[in-house]
Amino acid sequence: MKAWRWLICAFVILQALAAAGAGNWPVYAQSTSPPVTEYWQLIQETLEAIRQARKLPPEQRGPVLADAADKLEAVSSVTLPNGQIAPVDNTALVAGLRVNSPDLEKLELRLDALAWTHRTWRQPSSDPAAFDKLALVLARPEFQPRPQRQPSWFDQWWEKFINWIDELLTRLMFSRGANALGLDWIVLIIGALVLAGVAFFFWRNVRAHLVREAALAQDAAELNGLSASSAIKQAQTLAAGANYRQAVRYLYLAALLTLDERGVLRYDKTLTNRQVLRHARQSADTELAQAMSPVVDTFDSVWYGFTEVDDETYQTYAKQISQVTNAKPSVKRDE
Repeated sequence: MKAWRWLICAFVILQALAAAGAGNWPVYAQSTSPPVTEYWQLIQETLEAIRQARKLPPEQRGPVLADAADKLEAVSSVTLPNGQIAPVDNTALVAGLRVNSPDLEKLELRLDALAWTHRTWRQPSSDPAAFDKLALVLARPEFQPRPQRQPSWFDQWWEKFINWIDELLTRLMFSRGANALGLDWIVLIIGALVLAGVAFFFWRNVRAHLVREAALAQDAAELNGLSASSAIKQAQTLAAGANYRQAVRYLYLAALLTLDERGVLRYDKTLTNRQVLRHARQSADTELAQAMSPVVDTFDSVWYGFTEVDDETYQTYAKQISQVTNAKPSVKRDE
């Protein structure tokens, strides 16, 4: 009896060894840390198994997916080219393969993305000094953080002032008391009025500048080739037609052109009337400067202030112009 038992045990051991030699055991049962290249090959095989299972009827997918799950479950780490052991976690993939109704499309997308990452992953540099070179590059000034500038006393004061304004506006406009009293609307109305005032003054200054530019352009066109005698004739013609405002303008121009022709005061269309008067005080004697002062005042009042002019005012202004043109200064103009 004992001999038969030994024969039976030997037969069982021989059958087991034969099965192992035939490759019926799992591929990674003996080692859970295959080379990383074999692991990536296993990922590719799993991806192909899923694609094959998608072509099969649902009732025939189980064995294919179970075999792929067993192979993945057997691997818990891989051996890197430098000999180090790196852990891998296939739990999620194995669980997705073993569920009753696996989402094969989702599993295929995950494994396809993993395989694509492996194909496009940049291999590590073989240069042992690569990190040293990187350290030298990162040590350059352009890669260094900028030192924070210490705020000055003005910066600190300005920040406190802005915070105080913000807090004040918050209390005035967004607090419950402000809403109950209507202070938020009052602040908004005042702010709108201030903005409207600023816009009005800005518009007025721009308009005045444009009007002055237009007037200079008009003067340049009208006064091209104008002489003192022709200006006086033009003034007389305008006065005869009761256009006293334009007549006053041409009388004023006649005075300036007369002084320029006599070499007393240079005529410059770009100068303001006050600048002309200041040049008269600098270039001529006291008599001419005193005579020109009421002439400039009257012209500014009529031309820019739109003061009404009648025949009597025009005749008075003509006498003032005569005093200017008949003055005999002792000092010549500055060229």
